[in-house]
Amino acid sequence: MKNDFSELSYEERNVGVSLAEQKTDDFLKSKNIFYFEFGFENQNLEKDHWFIVPRFFRNAPDRIVIHKKKFVLLEIKGCREELKIKRLDFESYIKWGKYADFLFSIYSNSTKDIYIVPLGRIVKEETSAPEGSYPDNNEKYFKINIDRLEKYKRSLT
Repeated sequence: MKNDFSELSYEERNVGVSLAEQKTDDFLKSKNIFYFEFGFENQNLEKDHWFIVPRFFRNAPDRIVIHKKKFVLLEIKGCREELKIKRLDFESYIKWGKYADFLFSIYSNSTKDIYIVPLGRIVKEETSAPEGSYPDNNEKYFKINIDRLEKYKRSLT
């Protein structure tokens, strides 16, 4: 059995709704925050078709949130102790962030907590974050220890 989500193949990673998405949706509902799905869901695409779509569109944020008369783009990520974000995906998130406020909803399966983090904070963390690359596609990522985002923790209850 593989120990890390990043060790899974494309097909293994893209089945059904992720736990992070479920937890984010539950959190938004519990706070009576209006949202709807926006992102480019790839569960129904074959791998060959997925890579034909330009990365910017593949990296569309997962949700649009309207709260307190504000329009917000929300990207959902899951992790354990370390959040990993592909460098090329991050470039797309920065571009999306030019259109509206951009937040990350990060669910840690280790802490069982959700973190709502502004793009600006991830930008600051990225500058000094350790790097790595995924074994299946050699894409570079940076990683942030979830403890560094403690002040953005939100209760799921």
